[in-house]
Amino acid sequence: MEDILVVVFDNERTAYEGLNYLNRLHCDAVIRLYAGSIVEKETDGRLTEKGRQGNFAFHTIAGSAPGGGTELLGGHAGSDSGATVGGLTGIIRDLHAAGVDSHFVGEVAAMLKPGKFAMVADVNEEWITPIDTQMVKLGGVVFRTKKQNLEYELEAREITQ
Repeated sequence: MEDILVVVFDNERTAYEGLNYLNRLHCDAVIRLYAGSIVEKETDGRLTEKGRQGNFAFHTIAGSAPGGGTELLGGHAGSDSGATVGGLTGIIRDLHAAGVDSHFVGEVAAMLKPGKFAMVADVNEEWITPIDTQMVKLGGVVFRTKKQNLEYELEAREITQ
């Protein structure tokens, strides 16, 4: 099953350790890791991409595609350099209309407080226990949703623009 996996960590080091673990599972053919990214929630509430691998654009994670309305893990796109987003303006309404589990987004947003980091990954996993066990050992809080739900939300957003 292909999922969007979000793991919230207290620091950047453990977020990268989590992503490195996914890479090892991919190399061992336990999962298929298509792409991943590390983001930080700034003290002003914006998200900043710290690192990325694979074909997983930050605007897909944060929902800050040009012309996009509300965002997946934050509010409106930031106006300064880099890929940044802030707040939670309107996200629950938009995701509900698009058929995405707003509970998932709400839980991630509530956990991703300023100063915390998130590892976001596009994975195909048949068994969630190896990932969940290691992420918890690293101090992470694991969230996942079916990628199909996220793609429906993004497609619905594009249609309405």
